Amino acid sequence: MIGLQTLTISYGKKVLVDSVDAEFAPGTVYGLVAPNGHGKTTLLRAMAGLPGPRVDGSIVLDEAECPPPAGWHKAETLTVFGLPPGKTLPLPAADEALWARMTLDRQPPAMAVARALYPAGTEKQEDFYSELCTKRTRSKAFAWTLGQGSKPVCTVGAYALANGQAYMACGQTAEPMRGKGIGGRLIVQMANELVAQGLCPVFLCSPERVHFYTRLGFAKLGEYARYEP
Repeated sequence: MIGLQTLTISYGKKVLVDSVDAEFAPGTVYGLVAPNGHGKTTLLRAMAGLPGPRVDGSIVLDEAECPPPAGWHKAETLTVFGLPPGKTLPLPAADEALWARMTLDRQPPAMAVARALYPAGTEKQEDFYSELCTKRTRSKAFAWTLGQGSKPVCTVGAYALANGQAYMACGQTAEPMRGKGIGGRLIVQMANELVAQGLCPVFLCSPERVHFYTRLGFAKLGEYARYEP
């Protein structure tokens, strides 16, 4: 996998690529579609580390399979967690009274998910909404929410499905609900259902979250690296 995190490319004050987040799964063919002069080739050159305009953001990759862009430096090591084929996990402890009051939505409106993930970023909401709608129509993404009434308070998703793997992004839990176990339980429940569909859930974990996912019972499958220009 290669991942882009808030990748921005600019010539002076002119921004060609603005805060792009994307994941490219191995074995999948992708296409870049945009009018002439809107940064398609520039983006590919930046990902390869070729000379060009100013680049900000980062790239995540498997160093064993993909060399980093020339001249970029390693910012941190990310752990790949997941479940081996056929393995499921017991649901972790949670505030049962709170869990009982929650409504699980396996097909929440895409914009509701976008607003939960990016509460302060209208542009990011619109980009995420468009991407999620497109992937859903092709059965290439899942997104769940836990809500109180009509308001999502916890989200989890698998936003890239390829080669029998489901690349999970473990979403957000609203600040007042954190520390009550509902986020961890939702993650495990989705992972188990992905396994039941014949998929292997995998996701990246920053160093400060390793203990959390280890406690939930996920297995360490490898390591990726995050590089910055």
